Amino acid sequence: MNNMFKNLAIWMVIGLVLMTVFNQFNNRQVATGAIEYSQFIEEVKQGRISKVVMEGRTLKATTSEGKRITTYAPPDLWLVSDLLKNGVKIEAKPDEEPSFLMNLFVSWFPMLLLIGVWVFFRGPERGDFRRCGGLRRSEGRSSGDCGFPS
Repeated sequence: MNNMFKNLAIWMVIGLVLMTVFNQFNNRQVATGAIEYSQFIEEVKQGRISKVVMEGRTLKATTSEGKRITTYAPPDLWLVSDLLKNGVKIEAKPDEEPSFLMNLFVSWFPMLLLIGVWVFFRGPERGDFRRCGGLRRSEGRSSGDCGFPS
């Protein structure tokens, strides 16, 4: 009975880790105030945009009424000059990159999972060794009752 709870706990931890990893990658949320890029440019030309935060190609803008909108910019050479010409305050931030530990975890997770499953399923084989009192073949007991050939 105790062994069953141990196995259940291990599988629950594995499932929880897998759910966490999948949720980390499926974290793409649609912005509530998302608009098309062409509409964003029209808003800029009409003077309705007061501030823009540029994170890579993602533009997070604040309108003059205080509403927040988001859009994705294609490679546009004149975007910054158009924004400045229309009196928009610009704040630029680098792209958000995953941390080194997250990259390390993601790259090593499949191998660690494989090793963990291998160790988990090798557990019953270790039971025969423990039943023999922990003695190896060369340390005594040469009889075949422990599963070792004589």
